[in-house]
Amino acid sequence: RILLFPFGNNNNDTVSIYLDFADPKGAPPGWHACVQFALVLWNPDDPTHQIHHNAQHRFTAEESDWGFTRFYEFRKLFSPCERRTRPLIEGEAANITAFVRVLKDPTGVLWHNFINYDSKKETGYVGLKNQGATCYMNSLLQSLYCTNYFRK
Repeated sequence: RILLFPFGNNNNDTVSIYLDFADPKGAPPGWHACVQFALVLWNPDDPTHQIHHNAQHRFTAEESDWGFTRFYEFRKLFSPCERRTRPLIEGEAANITAFVRVLKDPTGVLWHNFINYDSKKETGYVGLKNQGATCYMNSLLQSLYCTNYFRK
């Protein structure tokens, strides 16, 4: 779905547009989709007059929408500006197009934010926590642990 907030999401001087997964509650546990997308707002009578933004996001049930809070300034929609001879909205109409590419994620970590990630559950390993200025020692121990001779 495309979510449109013509008077903005946090303020009323910019248009906000988001791409949304329609049914995050009905998704299976652990569901995700890695997506590259572009959202285009354009004049229906002249598609050469347009504004676009692109992004990439890992859609999950917890983060089911992603987009642009400040997609474009509201006042600029109704007048020609920025090298355009026509406004983006004419006759109270504009079009929004979403170009979407869903990527396969065989590793399961593409654009992962690792919130609520349980490394022991996923990998069987726990890792080390930084106790303050111990990061160099932690990285050395983890590197040595990956050396079979040292681990034995």
